[in-house]
Amino acid sequence: MPGVKGRSGGKPKPTALKLLTGNPGHRPLNVNEPEPTPGKPVAPKFLDKVALEKWNDILFWCAWIAPVDGDMLALYCDAWARYLTARKLAGEPVIYQDGPRKNPAWTCLKEAFQQIRSAGSELGLSPSGRAGIPGGEKRDKIAEKYFS
Repeated sequence: MPGVKGRSGGKPKPTALKLLTGNPGHRPLNVNEPEPTPGKPVAPKFLDKVALEKWNDILFWCAWIAPVDGDMLALYCDAWARYLTARKLAGEPVIYQDGPRKNPAWTCLKEAFQQIRSAGSELGLSPSGRAGIPGGEKRDKIAEKYFS
């Protein structure tokens, strides 16, 4: 199946990350790459109390999340709240009701986990996701060298 814009393969690397790694592929750099507007996203009204607490925790610890990331963060926090609910209900993976069968709460648990994992990776909330986020002194040096 084709990737982004009909290309196969992995996701494109951000220009800043290419600059940090020395552009090993020697492909042309995208000097017109959009930069997100600085600031923090506003929590949507549909988030419940648990999801809103997670929203606030993430924004406190993750300074790189911009307003444009709000929808993805909302999906992450909503999935987190559903995961905790399913976790309370999950019990055993097999239930015995007219014979053994899979507990439906485990399906909800698995689906919420997959959504957390996917959205969290997109937001840089996992070690491998954070590895792609330039920051601190290196980012400042890149900006000074290439964008001054």
